[in-house]
Amino acid sequence: MKLTNFQDFKVFDTKSVALESGRYMETLGFMSINGLSKSGAAPRAPSDQSPKLTFSRRYIDNNLYSMHHHAGKDAKSFPTKHGLKVSKAIGKARKSLDLTHKYGCAPQDYWVSRRPYPHNESIFSLIEARVLPDEVAKSARIKKEEKKALVITNTGGIRFDIFKGAFTKDTKFLVSPFTSGIRYIPDVPYKAASQVIKLLNNEGPIMLEMMAQNAFLQPPEIHAARHRPHLFANTPSTHETYQINSNQNQIPFTSEDPEPFPGYTTTDDAGTNGDDTIHSPIQFFNVPNCVQSVVGFNATDVAQEPEHVDLMYNEFIQKWLLMALEYQGVGVGVGDTQSWEGGRSFTEVLTGWVEGNWEGKC
Repeated sequence: MKLTNFQDFKVFDTKSVALESGRYMETLGFMSINGLSKSGAAPRAPSDQSPKLTFSRRYIDNNLYSMHHHAGKDAKSFPTKHGLKVSKAIGKARKSLDLTHKYGCAPQDYWVSRRPYPHNESIFSLIEARVLPDEVAKSARIKKEEKKALVITNTGGIRFDIFKGAFTKDTKFLVSPFTSGIRYIPDVPYKAASQVIKLLNNEGPIMLEMMAQNAFLQPPEIHAARHRPHLFANTPSTHETYQINSNQNQIPFTSEDPEPFPGYTTTDDAGTNGDDTIHSPIQFFNVPNCVQSVVGFNATDVAQEPEHVDLMYNEFIQKWLLMALEYQGVGVGVGDTQSWEGGRSFTEVLTGWVEGNWEGKC
């Protein structure tokens, strides 16, 4: 499945619409209504007594270029004393939190959903092949007791891409803002443990239970496609009784015809003209609920298959993981689980790996 955008304009009836501007304030949504009387009541047509309202919407890129354009100002005239004061306060707070502290330098971009999985530019391929195996292999239980392990984490625990360049404390919280620790179940039969990832990722009973409880393990935008497929449709919906302002063609900020840069290209109930900036489309790809790393053996070599493994996981998925084991007849409960390295979180694991592997200048 390929997704096209994370913005939507939904028409419910002739008087009711809704606007979703984006995910993480990367877009500012603007909506207006024409046809209201000064008293606030909708005027009535003499023939059918139905209100004649016209709705308009825009998705505005949240950056200074857009702000300058819509304010009719430039870099010198746009700032205000109050705005500069707020910016200074934000800078002071960032400094006090040491958000610019650098852990390492990413050698390339790693994407959440702009690349398929697996892929050498997928952040989940990086986590599966490098981050989790490298860090877990260092743990005392694995090294001293020569244990083998399967490590599972949900893709929804990653909320943003890693861009080439400095990986800072700020980056850490943008990419993985959660504090849930890593836990494990010692010595689980490998035959059962190896099937858990399949049960968490397929459309079987575990998935149905998740959906019944409105739970999801994937990033929010991937999950949204299951419940609102129209959001990612290639053609807009048709609403015969609804009036839209069709005189909203996209106009570049300059008189030149620049090469569009990648960004959201929105199709919604009002058509395809809502994006304030002309973008070249970005393709988004589906990713699984969870990814799994193998530690201490080669999972593709049958001769290396162990009898038992430690089944490690992000605590957030514990309920579903235990359900997957129970489905296979392995009766384990919360009391059978243990904290790994004092409850070390996936965020800390990622940061530790970056410090040890992405050294250098950037």
